[in-house]
Amino acid sequence: MSLRILRALFETQVYDYFQALTPAVPVVFDNVQEEPPGNEYVIVSLSYPSFTEPVLCPTGESMIEFIRGTVQIACYTPRAQGMVRLEELQTTAMKALTQINTNLLADTYAVGMNQILGPDNVLAGDQPYALSNVSCGFTARALTDSPIPFVTSLHGRDGDVVSAEGDYSLGQMGDVETDPSTDDASISWDGSKWVQTPSIDSGEY
Repeated sequence: MSLRILRALFETQVYDYFQALTPAVPVVFDNVQEEPPGNEYVIVSLSYPSFTEPVLCPTGESMIEFIRGTVQIACYTPRAQGMVRLEELQTTAMKALTQINTNLLADTYAVGMNQILGPDNVLAGDQPYALSNVSCGFTARALTDSPIPFVTSLHGRDGDVVSAEGDYSLGQMGDVETDPSTDDASISWDGSKWVQTPSIDSGEY
């Protein structure tokens, strides 16, 4: 499962919602910038409390990767200037999460959104910003239960694949030097490649 694709699903759509506001609100993503971009901004963070879980249904859902994640939107506005703008950002965050178009990944992932938590406001303290957090859990399941390609023929022989004499030889190996005129030889590693060496007759026992 590609975490990059999942992250893009959320980040791009949340970004579009906040750019549609007047004025548009800067959106900061995980590990992008450390300094606040202005008087008001939004931080979008993704975390994965449960990254991989075993498949419970052995039939019909084999080879499926499943994770649980959380997307959090932290909204910042100047402190002591009322709640109007902060609540506008809260509403935009909740609208973005409820209308995430998970069908964009329908061919490869099944993404489901859970209940939205918040907004949780942090209005006290010494920081110049008022903060409101909105979060939502989600699940993502990789749709990889397509048929596994099996070998159906070998060297022109169809049906059950069974190796036969002559199918393989040392000459097919690119890092082996062999002399076809030498019988009863062995190969040994000389430090850079496999080389053919005469067998030693230890006599009869």
